Amino acid sequence: MKLVLTINTDLSDSFLSPKEPIQLSILVASSQYKDGATFLDVTPKKAPRWRAGLRVLKIDLPWPPGLAGVLQIRPSDPRLTASSASDVVGSNQGLIAPIYVELPIPGKETPHVCSRRLKLSETSQIEIQEDLGESMARHVWDGAMVTVSMLASLHSETAAAASDRASLSWIKDIFTGNDALCILEIGCGVGVLGIGITTLLQSASGDTAAGVHVLMTDLPDAEACASANISRHATSDRSTTGRTVDLQYENLDWDDAKFGKFGPMMRSRPWNLVALSDCTYNVDSLPALVQTLSEAHAASACHPDRPEGAWETQVLLATKPRHPSEVAFLDLLSSNGWAIRQKAVLPLPILETEEQSVEIYLFYKK
Repeated sequence: MKLVLTINTDLSDSFLSPKEPIQLSILVASSQYKDGATFLDVTPKKAPRWRAGLRVLKIDLPWPPGLAGVLQIRPSDPRLTASSASDVVGSNQGLIAPIYVELPIPGKETPHVCSRRLKLSETSQIEIQEDLGESMARHVWDGAMVTVSMLASLHSETAAAASDRASLSWIKDIFTGNDALCILEIGCGVGVLGIGITTLLQSASGDTAAGVHVLMTDLPDAEACASANISRHATSDRSTTGRTVDLQYENLDWDDAKFGKFGPMMRSRPWNLVALSDCTYNVDSLPALVQTLSEAHAASACHPDRPEGAWETQVLLATKPRHPSEVAFLDLLSSNGWAIRQKAVLPLPILETEEQSVEIYLFYKK
């Protein structure tokens, strides 16, 4: 079996260039991965190493006849591996997320997708399918991974540990309590944020009668991958002791939405939280995005099912700033009547280069 590997950023604009080569391990599970599954180590005797200057790493892997299952490729050093939310929020160095690939079955098409798995707690994890290859479309992005990991850490930490994250308590408050939640995700991509939030809410304590509705939206190009991940989530093993969460997908083009043109699912209810992650890197699309948020707010404000009282539509934004021009998004929001209610900055260490960050904002309409 021949493998071709790349290790690059979420935007696929740079490749990892380590000072010291990073040894990789290759394992296979004989059945669909579950907690406690035993992996067979099939790493060649001369273990593959990712070195500085590589764009791809080609591996000729001796393969036992008849062996099938799920292939896992990860750094041999667990300290470099992002397998759980605690890894992501607790590390002071950059990490590499393992990939999982269904082994090809003789006579069938070679898989064109892989998956990432992130353990959120002792009883729950998310598994997100993404495309193989170096394109920026239909991939797992950093902002959503860091945000979901942070939410998981807030969800699981003890009261004593919570004092260290007092500045983030407002984020936790959004998803707790007994009020019903209607969450609209804009630009969901492969679905890390929406599915992560859904998984955490399903395992959260609280009023189980207060149902949660999550609607993930994006362009038609994202529909197949996002829908596949929703289906994967629906059939996975997870705790069902918390809230009931209805998770759906609908196409949404910001060039239509900026004029208030929404699909039937989006029009079906008011949304008290609009969430988005990794959507501000393309400056040309920012005016349409901001107007979409304002139209979603206006539609929710006059929706006949909008609850009475101090109910409002807020926007939760997670972004990994990549260039100074992205600040235009904040200026556009301000000119459209949006204001910052809360802000948090989460560190994002990167291997062999300067640390970055993920900024999380909560906006409201003035």
